[in-house]
Amino acid sequence: MTMGKRRWVWGCLMLMLVFGACEWTSPTYPTQRPPLPTARRVTPLQSATPQPTLSPTPWPTATITPEPAPHGLVYQVLPIRAEVIPGQPLWLQTTTDGTLWLVTDKAVLRLRTDQKWWLPYLQGYPGKVIGIDDRWRVWVWDEEAQEVRCWDSNNWTHFGKDQGWLPVQGEVRPHLWTDATGGLWVMTDGDVRRLDGSRWSVYTPSSLGMREVGAEETLTLQLIYWPERKQMWLGSCVWAGPQAVRGAGLRWFDGKDWQPEPALEQECVLNMAVAQGRLWLAGMGTVYVSSLTEQGAFEKQRIQTGPSGLKPAYVLDFAFAQDGSAWGVVALCGGASCDSVRAVYRLRDDGEWQALGEVNPFLIQVVHNGLDDSIWALGQDRLYRYPVGGDGFQTLPPLHMIMVTEDQHSGQVWVLAVENKQPGLWSLGKEE
Repeated sequence: MTMGKRRWVWGCLMLMLVFGACEWTSPTYPTQRPPLPTARRVTPLQSATPQPTLSPTPWPTATITPEPAPHGLVYQVLPIRAEVIPGQPLWLQTTTDGTLWLVTDKAVLRLRTDQKWWLPYLQGYPGKVIGIDDRWRVWVWDEEAQEVRCWDSNNWTHFGKDQGWLPVQGEVRPHLWTDATGGLWVMTDGDVRRLDGSRWSVYTPSSLGMREVGAEETLTLQLIYWPERKQMWLGSCVWAGPQAVRGAGLRWFDGKDWQPEPALEQECVLNMAVAQGRLWLAGMGTVYVSSLTEQGAFEKQRIQTGPSGLKPAYVLDFAFAQDGSAWGVVALCGGASCDSVRAVYRLRDDGEWQALGEVNPFLIQVVHNGLDDSIWALGQDRLYRYPVGGDGFQTLPPLHMIMVTEDQHSGQVWVLAVENKQPGLWSLGKEE
């Protein structure tokens, strides 16, 4: 999982969930291009806009007792019932203090510290939640009003044209980053935006000197924060229909201006991660890893042919274990598509990525479970566990995955899933 983005997991992972009267069914996962990414810390401007009234969710009449699942590898923490959780769950997120947040289409809730109940934080909001920052502020994009606003548990703060927020072409991606100076970053379909505390700056590809895109082409962008260098990095890829054809430029932000990265200026960047103090870039059939000592130097790693001779496309998601090993879900080219089938890969000692096990069209991501230093491959219909240093994946009983997030500090992995048509919050645990 992208280290800089999971934290959010990600979200945002092409997910659809059908919610019935009191019954959920598992979602479908459409094939799509790599995620168009998408920050955290500001001193807001105060607004006189009327504030919504928070209506507390009823407290449970009895304490819910977690029930361990087979092998003790996965255990349910908390059922999610329609009478408790308002609206349809959209995604999970953790903040750096370890708080787990649940965003629905009607409310934002946080998990109580004893993990026994959800506490309402914001009920009813105009627009689309794009993230919760580490100061517990909920950021909402209002497409109709063409502004972004944040809720600090008491007041709404609005940012519109007068504060530098320009109209958005397309969507604002549901992810937040915070840089070393406290700047808040968001990504839209066509640009990158930074809030310095009171005013937004909008960076378009043309303003960054990226190559122009043809009339029949589209441009996708990838954004990530590299804490060891205190830099934001922006990758690009130009598409002609369903085919990735070239990069439009690779840039990094030095705190004031964007700088080009000549070594990979022409490379198509489809995904990024930061781990082990290095930057990992997913290209077509390759992975580029930055040098620990030399600025601008990248090691090129080849992705081997997949099961059944399928050609590798790119790494959809990265994960990194405590022993330093690197893992990924790789999209494979089969038929007319280069994302119809997927497989789990591991980086070998010789610098090449090798497939493990069989192909699975429903693989979403890989995560590292810090509680027992194991790698989990997560699919729409199943969980796979690979003990680091083990001899293969363990396939667990069916569990329909909805969404996943990871606490980067504790290593805890949270899963929103459905079992026997009952949604619940699950936690990846240790093998007993």
